[in-house]
Amino acid sequence: MPSLRLRGDYLAVVTLGFGEIIRILFNNAEFLGAATGYFGDDPAGLPAYTSFFWVYAWALLTITAIANLTFSQTGRSLIAIREDEIAAEAMATPTTRLKVLAFTLSAAAAGIGGGLFAHMQAGIRPEDFRFEKSIDMLVMIIIGGLGSISGAVIGGIFVAVTLELMRGFQEYRLVLYALLLIGIMLLRPQGLLGNRELTAFVRRHRTRRSRA
Repeated sequence: MPSLRLRGDYLAVVTLGFGEIIRILFNNAEFLGAATGYFGDDPAGLPAYTSFFWVYAWALLTITAIANLTFSQTGRSLIAIREDEIAAEAMATPTTRLKVLAFTLSAAAAGIGGGLFAHMQAGIRPEDFRFEKSIDMLVMIIIGGLGSISGAVIGGIFVAVTLELMRGFQEYRLVLYALLLIGIMLLRPQGLLGNRELTAFVRRHRTRRSRA
């Protein structure tokens, strides 16, 4: 409840702090395996339910749900809070309720991803969700564009491919990420797509071709 009174960077810092608190709690939860993690009752670990089909199916379902929310009246209110919370409150927007809704939907999407991740590697450990994982998610959004759904998808693909290419430089990953973010902030601070969607570029290209 106190965190809902915070705004901007302070809210982001508190969110990261809560993430670390939850990780440390699970790291000391003996009934969930503590630091070794939870792998179920079977010695082979959790069932390997995760496949490309389920990953892409859940990704498509999540993107569709978020797109429908973004372009609805509730989504416009969330965008107004993001741009200027004081102005949104002045227009009688229920900022507290909508911020709780945003946190809830984010937690649901993260839970889906965590479930897929756990059933991909037959278990889950607190160490899988260190501070660096939050940095990965932040980089995805910043690269793609803070106000673009398709930009977030492009940023996620970029980070996933980059992580694979940088496996031999694991200890330098945060340094390379810092340099990448500095370059993006200098060259294109709004991200690759900014607040626009990929469909807008496709429509513009088709319009130019038809005029030509």
